Amino acid sequence: MNKISKLSASLALAAGFVSSALGQVQVAGTLHVNLDATGLPVGSISQLANAGAAGGVFQSFTNSGLGPRVVAIGGNGTHGVLFDGNCLLAHKDNSGNPQFAPANLTLSSFTGFSVEAWVYEATIPADNPVVSWGTRGNCNPNQVSCAYGSNGSYGGMAMWCNDHGWGTVPTAGFWHHLVWTLDNAGNENLYSDGVLKASYTGVTPNIDPNNNILIGATHANNNGSVSGALYGGVVVGRVRVEDGVLTGAQILNNYNYEVGQFTNGVPTFLSAKPLHRWSFTNAATATAAGSVVTDIGTANGSAQQVNAIIRNGTGTASFNGSQLNLGGGGSGTAPYVDFTNALVSVLSTNNGGPGKATFEIWFNEPNATSWTPIFEFGSTTVGKVSAPGGSFNGVGYFGLTLNPNGGSANSSAIAFQSGNLTFASQVPGHPMHAAVTWDDLAGLVTIYENGVEVSAFNTANRMAAIQDVNNWLGRSMWSGDANFNG
Repeated sequence: MNKISKLSASLALAAGFVSSALGQVQVAGTLHVNLDATGLPVGSISQLANAGAAGGVFQSFTNSGLGPRVVAIGGNGTHGVLFDGNCLLAHKDNSGNPQFAPANLTLSSFTGFSVEAWVYEATIPADNPVVSWGTRGNCNPNQVSCAYGSNGSYGGMAMWCNDHGWGTVPTAGFWHHLVWTLDNAGNENLYSDGVLKASYTGVTPNIDPNNNILIGATHANNNGSVSGALYGGVVVGRVRVEDGVLTGAQILNNYNYEVGQFTNGVPTFLSAKPLHRWSFTNAATATAAGSVVTDIGTANGSAQQVNAIIRNGTGTASFNGSQLNLGGGGSGTAPYVDFTNALVSVLSTNNGGPGKATFEIWFNEPNATSWTPIFEFGSTTVGKVSAPGGSFNGVGYFGLTLNPNGGSANSSAIAFQSGNLTFASQVPGHPMHAAVTWDDLAGLVTIYENGVEVSAFNTANRMAAIQDVNNWLGRSMWSGDANFNG
């Protein structure tokens, strides 16, 4: 039965009504899960209270990094919980035990479901769970993973043997109201912003009843274990899970009612120039090797000025008047950008620097291979390297790299000699703005993609320990890694 929530604090959640803050949001069946992070302050969270009929809390868990955190999109836009590919929220009872999904959502007594989520993604990984329950890896019993992924076969809703894509994937860089519905006749519908995007039939809802609902991940094992979980990279503002099927008209109503509450924020522009800045707008040429790109930041004309030189062996490097194109290839022959002086260690308070830094870059890598470097600053086992070629490993370095896990296009990493800080990201194939901030004294590294925070880590690494005799764009401190191609 479908219901309409009225604006009244006295309405009973157990009867299927949404909390009063949501007003005229329509519900199908019983509203079991009702989460809202939009009014929470920015910062880490240990749990979110469930205002739905199932009660309990959604408890934080992290493999690494800072765990689920509330962020403001664009710095001052709508708030949501950031899942960075390392963390999740798991449904627990008030004693901290896993609370299995309601029977009506599983093979125990399936009546169909509707899952609604307000989500934001800066980039869209291929397999990217938003809300899930059941257990992946089997056809019977199986899982349901309501996803916002780019893969055409399983990026929409994954049920292991009944996986489907979005058809046209909702565009990155915007808040979206996503809805996944499945009835007990096997009819599946995927909606984005009130519009039906894809429909499928013949879906078998044999969903494992022996697991709890997760936000930002899917289960690999049952009984509430998060061992082997598959993590997503997404910001989630609201989630509702119901044991009935919303109609298209109800979904459009809910989108129209809430859309005005979700904004990307208003940019805050720099009040001063950066210390260093390089614009790769040299005159067009098919042979960029040896070209100098002048530092036009505030360091220009001072002892701090650091110019860039295009190095090349037998690869291809060219300017087209608005950008530098590097042809990629092995470290022994391929082109890269070589900065002439240290860029990181000098910023340490130990060396008279501010102890805080932001590293920004615009790039497009059409087809990144495993461990593709964007920038790396450090040294090697042979020290300074001034040209393509040589055999070496990295020493005392810091950098941003793509696809650190054997070529997976669903992650990137901040690279240190002591270990890599990996986060969910889908970078290859489209223009990107990336920014990495480092607060040295606080030991905090934060990563942004296309203007939005996507991950943050505590680190014991310090700027003063970076042995930045090599300062490169597009080349790794490990000679076995291929150079950047883009």
